[in-house]
Amino acid sequence: MAAEIYSYSRSRGAFLGVSIDGTVVQADPQADARYYQSATNSGGPGTIPAAAQALMSQIARYAGTPSAEMASGPTAPVPQDDPENIRRALAESSEKLMANMDPSWREYLALPQSVYEPALWKVGDLEMLDACLSRYEEVAASPAYTTLTAQQGFQTVLRSLRQLVLLHRSPPPPKTTLPPPPARAQLGGPNFPG
Repeated sequence: MAAEIYSYSRSRGAFLGVSIDGTVVQADPQADARYYQSATNSGGPGTIPAAAQALMSQIARYAGTPSAEMASGPTAPVPQDDPENIRRALAESSEKLMANMDPSWREYLALPQSVYEPALWKVGDLEMLDACLSRYEEVAASPAYTTLTAQQGFQTVLRSLRQLVLLHRSPPPPKTTLPPPPARAQLGGPNFPG
C-alpha cells in the first residue's frame, strides 16, 4: 500500500492503470554556445544573459541559497571541437530539417548513414561528407532557395556539417619526438636510498 493515489470504485469488473514514461536529457554544446554567445572558434568564455541571471536568482530564492553564490561573469568554455557532439547535433538537426521536405529534397540533402549511426563509419564517408557539404553550400549560395536557406534548421545543419568536415580534415597533432629516456638508475645507487 505504498501508492501515491488511492482510488475506490463501486462498479464491477477490472480496472487497469498503465503509465509509460520515457525521458532523455542530452547536452547541446552548440545551443549552449549560441545562448551564451561563446565564440565558435575560440571556445572562449561566454557571458551569462540577463534571462539566465533572472532564472538563477529565482532558483536561488527557492533553494534558500544567496544569489551572490551564483556570480555573474564568464561561463566555462563550451567545447567546440568534440566530433561526437558535432555529429549528434548534425544528426538531430538534419532529421528535423528533413521532416518537412519533399522526397526529392530529402534525397538531394541526404547525409551518410554513419552520421546517424557512427558505428557504420567507413573510410569513404569523409568524401561523402565533402560531397554533402558541397551540395549544402551550393543551395546556400543560390538566391532561388532563400526560403529554405533562411530556416534555422538548414543553417544549423550547414554549420555542423562544416565543423564535422573541418575536424575530420584537420591533420592529427604531430608526434612529440624526444631523445631516449635517461638510463635507469640501479637500485641502491645515488638516486635511490639503499
